[in-house]
Amino acid sequence: MLSLPDTVSPFHTTIFWLSLVLSLAFAWAARFTRVNKFLASAILFLVINAAVCGALAGVYDRYQSRVAWIIPFCLITYICNLIAERRRGVARQNSPALASFDLIG
Repeated sequence: MLSLPDTVSPFHTTIFWLSLVLSLAFAWAARFTRVNKFLASAILFLVINAAVCGALAGVYDRYQSRVAWIIPFCLITYICNLIAERRRGVARQNSPALASFDLIG
């Protein structure tokens, strides 16, 4: 039973760190302020969670695996916002009504 988590753990670790790096790159661009706030909150939460779990219970994989999905979720949110932004741009270019709305508004 322990061999499966040991086998999958490097994959999960790689996804976490890659998601963190890419999320920080999106945050550095400062295009999506709401998601940037969510990312900052998520990082703060992870630090506080690690401090509490480490101080009160010790560091166990089961505690960290419960919150390790938060950073990849932030990356998915950045990607979804990027796709939505590009779709809105394409829709404005293809629709004269939306293009004229941009000039009015």
